[in-house]
Amino acid sequence: RKDMPDCHTGVFAFEGDWYEDLRDKDSVRPTLETLRDVRLVDFIHRRIGTTEELKYYVDKWLGGESAENYDDYLIGYFAFHGEQGLVSPGGGDVSLDQISSWIKGRAQGRTLYFGSCSMLDLETKEIKSFLRSTKARAVVGFTKDVGWLESAAYDLILLDALAYRHRRPHTADNYLQSPKRPHFKAFAKELGLKIITPSSKS
Repeated sequence: RKDMPDCHTGVFAFEGDWYEDLRDKDSVRPTLETLRDVRLVDFIHRRIGTTEELKYYVDKWLGGESAENYDDYLIGYFAFHGEQGLVSPGGGDVSLDQISSWIKGRAQGRTLYFGSCSMLDLETKEIKSFLRSTKARAVVGFTKDVGWLESAAYDLILLDALAYRHRRPHTADNYLQSPKRPHFKAFAKELGLKIITPSSKS
């Protein structure tokens, strides 16, 4: 397909329970399956119930002490309830500082996407400090509360842009905010999208 660049990466998705009722079936997995089937973006998906589970799978994604290598999954997608500077995987909140302490500078070449309400409602300099600490290529998230359907629809656009522009994520921001795509730009503004890279202005 002419609209698909040659080089892309996969998504490693960490997803919490959205509701206390475990019979609820809301999940980001159908979105990931659509990306895989339509755009050839492969994924790994893990449900997370506790802070300890999140730490365990973040470590697995980054390599840890195991023999597994997940370098083909350079987008880390954190799908949780959130608020300013925090995500809630279950059993308590987790801050950016805590996530940074888990990563310990091992996120080179990776993009961290927080699909959580208001998580990046922070000063750019705070996010860039997290970026430097983790050595990630980009940090992505929202400054506003986002609805389930709106965020699910936008994830298709956003994850596709990040996966196919993972080597230069600032170009994903340019693509999504371009006046040539006013519908994408309006969606990004409504959700308060932030894509922060080392070159972003404070």
